[in-house]
Amino acid sequence: MMQMQLSELMVKKNKKFDVSVIIVNWNVTNFTKACLNSIFNSIHNSLYKISISIEVIVIDNNSSDENVKTLKEIFPNIKLIINKTNKGFAKACNQGIKISRGRYIFLLNPDTLIHAGCLEAMVNFLNLKKDAGGVTPHVLNPDGSTQSLGRKLPTLRNAFILYFFPYRFYKKIGFLKRCKNLREAFEIEALSGATMMIRRKVLDSIGLLDEGLPMYAEDIDICYRIRKAGWRLYCLPNVSITHIGGASSRMVPIKAKFNSYKTFHAYFGKNHGEVSALLIRLMIITSIVIRIIAIFIFNSLKGRKEYLFNEIKAFKIVLRWSLKISNSEQRTLNEIKEHYKIEKKLASRLRNSTRKERKYLYSAIYDELFQRVYNHPQSKRKFDIKYQAQIVKKQMRLLKRFLNLETKFLEVGAGDCALAFKVAKFVKKVYGVDVSKEIAKSDSGPINFNLFISDGCSIPVLQNSIDIVYSNQLMEHLHPDDAIKQLQNIYKALVPGGIYLCITPNRLNGPHDISKYFDEVATGLHLKEYMATELASLFKRIGFSKIRVLIGVKGLFFSFSIFPIKLVESLLQKLSLSLSRKISRSYPIRIILGIKLIGIK
Repeated sequence: MMQMQLSELMVKKNKKFDVSVIIVNWNVTNFTKACLNSIFNSIHNSLYKISISIEVIVIDNNSSDENVKTLKEIFPNIKLIINKTNKGFAKACNQGIKISRGRYIFLLNPDTLIHAGCLEAMVNFLNLKKDAGGVTPHVLNPDGSTQSLGRKLPTLRNAFILYFFPYRFYKKIGFLKRCKNLREAFEIEALSGATMMIRRKVLDSIGLLDEGLPMYAEDIDICYRIRKAGWRLYCLPNVSITHIGGASSRMVPIKAKFNSYKTFHAYFGKNHGEVSALLIRLMIITSIVIRIIAIFIFNSLKGRKEYLFNEIKAFKIVLRWSLKISNSEQRTLNEIKEHYKIEKKLASRLRNSTRKERKYLYSAIYDELFQRVYNHPQSKRKFDIKYQAQIVKKQMRLLKRFLNLETKFLEVGAGDCALAFKVAKFVKKVYGVDVSKEIAKSDSGPINFNLFISDGCSIPVLQNSIDIVYSNQLMEHLHPDDAIKQLQNIYKALVPGGIYLCITPNRLNGPHDISKYFDEVATGLHLKEYMATELASLFKRIGFSKIRVLIGVKGLFFSFSIFPIKLVESLLQKLSLSLSRKISRSYPIRIILGIKLIGIK
């Protein structure tokens, strides 16, 4: 009988719904079952005068819990997607949104219980309030007390309170919105992350959840984007849900703590610039050091060794990230490991191939890499307009001194061609050369631009026709035998007096490919990393008459002979590997060792 009533709530396959409820499950199937029961019971038992049609989509992120398959047996009308890998919260939500057919998208945590009338009230509110982009209900703790009435968007003040004061203090004065009148809807800055109903029209306009952000940052980010687009967000305090809180996070407490610290940093880095992100990072470092000391003192005295171990382990991971990991790396450890395994196997194929095989293998290997590693940073960056603009601006500071309206410029390893397009505004002719069709998808460009797909060695332009050849992070990707051949072809392409500016990472502070997380030397697609002196010798052997190096930062560069870097590299090689790495990775030495080599024909 109950099953018939549930079926009546769901409409025919091709019909539109009022609400698409989207739930992401990961090893919390029992919570998800209770959540689904509460959804259907809340509508069945509702005293609300309006009726609504719903569809429920559950996305399972590769749970080890076999019971997930029983969800479809118990609730045959839901749509169940079972992922073979854990795609993360944002990507799983987006999977559901893409196949949904509701006018309103309801993103709901699995550890929630919907109370009677809640869904109908939110739908009715969005129907009437045309300026509302989204709405959230009154979120209760299991004991019935208030957990959330919406949130404020993060500020540096909120971050300071979060990192340096107890969470109770932060919750009370800094972040969670409170309202004295619990009968009327009121505007808020951000919806509760556990329960967000968003107008589909809004998502069509601003895009889906940002899959590049860490967990806990995606929901804040989308609220920021909704308000930035001119929509308003509201809380309905007279209807409620119960949120257990942290059901999935408790499975991986150390990772959850790590992600909670990354949230503000990622949010500020994306929406408020590098300076704000740097301030957040400094707050994290300072607060972590203070907390580790405090936890060690108080818990050692109380003898809570297991708690002490877990807390310090979590904080050490966060501290290591805040000191070392670049802003661009937002993937999980499992995703990085999977990337590492794939790239290492592909690199092995290249290292062990013949010259004849490599003629076609470079393009095939890189195309396969970008197809298999869906979240490869380079693939994602080509869609990040802000990031691309910063990188191009940085490189143009270095290049502008060499450019004029008569210059013929060639970039080897052009990638997405963003730099080549920019250079085209200042020169007569630009050529781009790359080995991968997947990363160099440039169907259109400036009229004075041409793109060539290469075999990894050839430079398909006329001899003595190019004034400047430029490569950035390319030499290390070539097989050592091919590096010599390509360098010979670059030399042939240059006019007399022409220059080749080669930027490549120094192996003394490497490795610099994906193997940096796991190995002492590059084992990924950096087939060989060089020292500046090694590369200078190679340039001389090919025939370049003069070798210079550029040293500097933020657009201020000075040209030197190779001698200063040769001296530093020689001294570092005499030290133990661990000490050499420690010194070479320090900021001032890193600036000196960063190879920006100029070969003059």
